[in-house]
Order: sequence, then C-alpha cells, then structure tokens
Amino acid sequence: MLLNIEKIPDEGLNITFDDVEPWVIQAAQVGLEGKVLRIDGELEVHRKGQLIEVTGALHAELSRACDRCSEDLPFRLGGPVNLSYVPFDDAAPEERELQEGDLDVGFYTGSTVDLAAVVSEHFALSLPTRLTCEAEGFALPACVRPASAKASQTQDSFPVDSRFAVLKHLKLEN
Repeated sequence: MLLNIEKIPDEGLNITFDDVEPWVIQAAQVGLEGKVLRIDGELEVHRKGQLIEVTGALHAELSRACDRCSEDLPFRLGGPVNLSYVPFDDAAPEERELQEGDLDVGFYTGSTVDLAAVVSEHFALSLPTRLTCEAEGFALPACVRPASAKASQTQDSFPVDSRFAVLKHLKLEN
C-alpha cells in the first residue's frame, strides 16, 4: 500500500492493521517466510518536512517449519516499530559507510512511502536466526530426538539406487 506523504495530516495518521487486508498478510508472509495465521497492530505515521516517522507495534501469529526437525511450528512474533524515512538522494555517492544512526533510516522515492515494505521489513528483522521447537516459549516434542536420528529414520524410507546395491555388504578394514 502506497501512502502519499503529502496527504499525511499535521496531527499524523493512525493506521490499524488486521487480517482482512490482503496486502498486509502478503507483506508479512514475505518478511516472515511462513504462513501468516493472524496479524494485528497499529502504526502512526508523522511527517516533519521530508522526514517520515513510523512508530507503533505489529504482531503476527504464523506457522513455519522448525529449522531443526522440519515439524510445523506455530508461534507469535512482533514488537515495536520505530522507523524513519527520508527521500532517496540520487546525487549521494553510491557507496558510503553507514553510521549507527543510519540503520533505522529507510528511503522513499517520489512522494510515497510503501507501507507493505514497512511491514515486511519489520517482521524480517524480528525473526530469530534459527527457529526451533526447543527455543524459549516453544514446547513441542518434535525436537526431542537429535536431528541425525530423524535424518537416519527418513533415509530408510528412500528407495536404494540399484547401481549401489553391490556396495551394500562392503566392509572396509581400518
């Protein structure tokens, strides 16, 4: 959803998100890399000259595969949003070193800010590096066995390639 910055009132714009807006679900799925079951949140957009400040909170319930055992893992993720957007400067050098304050700043072109990008970026940055059943707050029995035990269990279910059948009984002496 593109938001025209010129139409943001002086007192700001309050946007409430819920499940019924398809663009919100799609943007969250892009950022979360999983199936979004429910989403809610609220964003306030303020304009100070050409600076656009987006604050609020976004939360999503989703289902995604455990990174360790591949079992379906439902969980809730989200938190506060505090982003700033400035116009993209074509005259700026292509490469420059980022400072600490630059990390929460995004860019917009023309007179619109893409709220779908705000949603997907927020959730992408909220994801943990690895999502497993044994992570804090998740108590699914799927990860009780080591990943190697699950792998060997599934390997037995694959058909054996006949070209390697002669090696089945090969024993090497160490």
